[in-house]
Amino acid sequence: MRANFCFDFVIVVKDHDANVRKYHALLGIEPIELARESLPQADMRCTVFPLWNLGDRGMVLSLISSSDAASLLNQRIAQHGEGLALFGIDVDDVDAFVQQGKAAGVKFENEVPMAYDYGRMVYIRPTSTNNVPFFLSTHKPGWWTKTLNAGR
Repeated sequence: MRANFCFDFVIVVKDHDANVRKYHALLGIEPIELARESLPQADMRCTVFPLWNLGDRGMVLSLISSSDAASLLNQRIAQHGEGLALFGIDVDDVDAFVQQGKAAGVKFENEVPMAYDYGRMVYIRPTSTNNVPFFLSTHKPGWWTKTLNAGR
């Protein structure tokens, strides 16, 4: 079982709009803000910068934030500051990857994949992957086009 060539670098930020402007100026890539109804939590915002696009595969830099002061995102910022929060890898079969990871000694936050609008995902405990905060996801057909169309 191998990973697909699709990656998501997720950066957690406090001031969403200011950071969107900064990364737009830095990268020269038009940002795409995803529809809130497509996100796992109503208080979240997510803006993606498509770094690479090949049909149903790609690579994005995602900025995420929360308007809820008590959210896990804002708790993370309070503890660790803004920055890289997750590195996502798309896989063909997230359930098989959980079993493969467990056999390799990887520990998961959730061994049963969590459903969300784009597919299903699991979070790996960073302590079992050299403090790299990975998530693995299997996406629904058409997810990349939906991303490029702001989650609609």
